[in-house]
Amino acid sequence: MSWDYNRTLERARTDYDQSEGLTVTDVTREIDFGNISRRHPRRVRGTHLYVEVDNFNHLLRVQEDDPEEMLRRLHIFARESSTVIGNDFDGFKVHFQGPKVHALAYRPVSSEAIMAAKATLIMLALKHVTTTFNDVLDLTPAAHWCVCGGGDHGVSLATRSGTGGDQEMLFLGSPANHAAKILSGTSVRVTAAVAELLPDEFDTYLSTPPSDDSVRIVTMAAPQAEALAADNGWTWTLERTRSRLEQAAISHPAGCVTVSNATGAIDKNSLAMSQTKRVRGVSVFADVDGFTGYIDDLVRRDADMVEACVRSTSCAARCATRRSSISTPYGSSIRVTACRPCAISRWTTRPRPFSARWSWPRR
Repeated sequence: MSWDYNRTLERARTDYDQSEGLTVTDVTREIDFGNISRRHPRRVRGTHLYVEVDNFNHLLRVQEDDPEEMLRRLHIFARESSTVIGNDFDGFKVHFQGPKVHALAYRPVSSEAIMAAKATLIMLALKHVTTTFNDVLDLTPAAHWCVCGGGDHGVSLATRSGTGGDQEMLFLGSPANHAAKILSGTSVRVTAAVAELLPDEFDTYLSTPPSDDSVRIVTMAAPQAEALAADNGWTWTLERTRSRLEQAAISHPAGCVTVSNATGAIDKNSLAMSQTKRVRGVSVFADVDGFTGYIDDLVRRDADMVEACVRSTSCAARCATRRSSISTPYGSSIRVTACRPCAISRWTTRPRPFSARWSWPRR
């Protein structure tokens, strides 16, 4: 192993110097987030949401089905989820983190109430999608997928992290982080910031859990969710979802996943259902403790330091990924999988036997 502390420090300094002149501008209309660069991040107001298959790891570990079949199901589920978010509700899918999808409702930029309604209905729709998914794939009750959702509203900074062509969208700020932290059980939860923005039509569907009065649980049957979506011009219906899922199950039948053992470095761009790699490796999660609070404090007090913080974060992630076999940044966290030399193992999405945490310096 060739890692050296001084070389890493020098790379970080070089990357930081190269990001001199970074400017943060506000999002005022629809944009292509793919065009955002490290030197030109964007400040966006909107509602962040996460929907996660809460029992995915459990289903993997009980091994009632082969991992290949779980991968097929995840592909079908992710495909439909992406269609619901992007096509039916005109939202922005940030990315999938295994069985968890991160999305953003930021339009129309003139109405935060509609942003909140869109995000909430997306979460409710995906919950109903999961019920239909279980039915279409004829899963036994023990194999049913269960999802939960979480949403928060506010300002975040959109930037990119990674090196070269291997870069990920990165959102810094409380709403992008806190929405994931309120995921729980099989409920759809929103923060008070979202609940206060929701139109009056949502009031009868909101309740406060006894264990946490800072969030609201949203419970809504599919017909009511369809009606509210239609009132806002969004096209999602459960019938459309069922039709697409039935077609996806035909297009991707059981046994369609092809798996081979990884024998060297993995090219992430070449991975597909027909080109899936089985690896044995160690996954390490490193997280900057208190980073979200630090960003929130800077937003209130010092816009220039926010820019410096974005520069530092993207540079640190770039340095962390340079010698890694597989790496994925998640906000102020990074997941690194060391998988060389490679051997056979089963897939897993959140292996956390140990972790590393650093404290972000306070001013």
